[in-house]
Amino acid sequence: MDYNKKDGNITLIEKSPKKCKFLQDLTDKLDLTIKIVNLKIENFNLNKISTIVSRAFKNTVDTMDVLFKNNDKIESIILLKGKTYQQELEDAKKKYTFDVEKFRSITSDESFILKITNIKRTTT
Repeated sequence: MDYNKKDGNITLIEKSPKKCKFLQDLTDKLDLTIKIVNLKIENFNLNKISTIVSRAFKNTVDTMDVLFKNNDKIESIILLKGKTYQQELEDAKKKYTFDVEKFRSITSDESFILKITNIKRTTT
């Protein structure tokens, strides 16, 4: 199956071929225009990507490191985080400056959705 057959404005990057097949089947059944790429995010060229949404990937600072290694023009990152989100934000502020909006998750009282913008590496 060709996981790269569609060119929509939404790209899903997933390293698991099994999950990619599920996502492609769902995309086809719902007649959505979504590009699904079977690749590790570290190996994906992010040059034309402005917004990233991530769930269950890495801690916040490691996520930023991976993303900014490939693209320093990312406008926003949306992260789905659990109860350690505050410590992760503090750790990230040691390497980056950014603004963050927090939204309580509807699935768990301990979870938050973080919208991180105006991201810049600090010079140390």
